[in-house]
Amino acid sequence: MTPSALRKAVNAFSQYTQHQPDYYFVEGYLIGKVAINDIAEIHEWLPELFGDYTAIYRAQLEALMDLHEQCVSSLDGKNL
Repeated sequence: MTPSALRKAVNAFSQYTQHQPDYYFVEGYLIGKVAINDIAEIHEWLPELFGDYTAIYRAQLEALMDLHEQCVSSLDGKNL
């Protein structure tokens, strides 16, 4: 998924959630969790980050999983 498509999908999902974080907040949150070695499953951090939501489209879920993987990859092997 291209970076712009990723941002668009994350923001599209976020606008219909309780907390409505923007893409960069989501990215920072995920990088922070990776940095402290808190590699939680998506079902654990999704409600923490977005609060209540009624539905998520497959493309939006895939975008969030892709972003999580990018955050893990970006810090993989770095000593923090």
